Amino acid sequence: MSGLSRRDAVAIATLGTAAAATTSAQAAERTFPRPEIEKGYAAGPFGQIHYRKAGSGKPLLLCHQSPNSSAMFEAALPRLSREGFMAIALDTPGFGMSDAPREEPSVADYSTAIGAVMQHFKLTKTALLGHHTGSCVAAEFAHRNPDRVTKLILSGAGVQTPEEFAESRNQRPQVPKVERNGSHLLEMWKRRLAYPMGREDLDLANRHFCRTLLRWDGFFRGTRAAATYDLRAAVAEMKVPTLMMCGVVDGAFRYQAEARKVRPDFTFVEFPNASSYVVDENPDAWVGAITTFLRA
Repeated sequence: MSGLSRRDAVAIATLGTAAAATTSAQAAERTFPRPEIEKGYAAGPFGQIHYRKAGSGKPLLLCHQSPNSSAMFEAALPRLSREGFMAIALDTPGFGMSDAPREEPSVADYSTAIGAVMQHFKLTKTALLGHHTGSCVAAEFAHRNPDRVTKLILSGAGVQTPEEFAESRNQRPQVPKVERNGSHLLEMWKRRLAYPMGREDLDLANRHFCRTLLRWDGFFRGTRAAATYDLRAAVAEMKVPTLMMCGVVDGAFRYQAEARKVRPDFTFVEFPNASSYVVDENPDAWVGAITTFLRA
């Protein structure tokens, strides 16, 4: 497995951390349309799969966390394009603008969308990235198809101990009942604010919250699928060179010690003062870690 030196990992993780506060330029960057990002659809196993694409270099497919959409990568896609990659972020079936499965899907079901997008772009091999629940989807595809994945990047992955997994797999989160007074929306907003953030940024939290409301019917489908997926087992058997990275403020950071224990040969990068919103909080450091690993 290829890896970065500790010096490289520290250098990558601290890129851009001096700009902790949101500047007007950053705010504008995530507010206005991005002409460099192409949007389209690919035929998938459950209907159409919506994607965002930037660049025309070496392929990198990105899988978002749930509930969310490929929009969470908008700050990263142009940067990856400028670094010479064809970055393709897909909407997981049932999220964003992708058609939903009729039945409750598993992580294995979700991972079939990756193969469909690869076929659409005529890719025989690709680098693959997943963030949070998307890391389960990416890991499942790479585990089953190591010959089709050049390198794997797991961002904010929850590699649990066997005891933690036994407890979490029984969790079945549900959306609250829709109330006429809208209190169900307030309840979900409060849940969103409970997520740790690298900095207090209500605009960032609100944008992610609005994306989750787009597909209320399947809000927790991805979460339930991930809860029953044994990511630790897939990681333990992974044959693809892998980078695991996570923000120190991310709720998934507590799982990184187990990941290091299971696969000490993997490359690990940490982002100070970054949370599950790291792609928006520190896109330069996040993309820097990715590009350094893919070029190694």
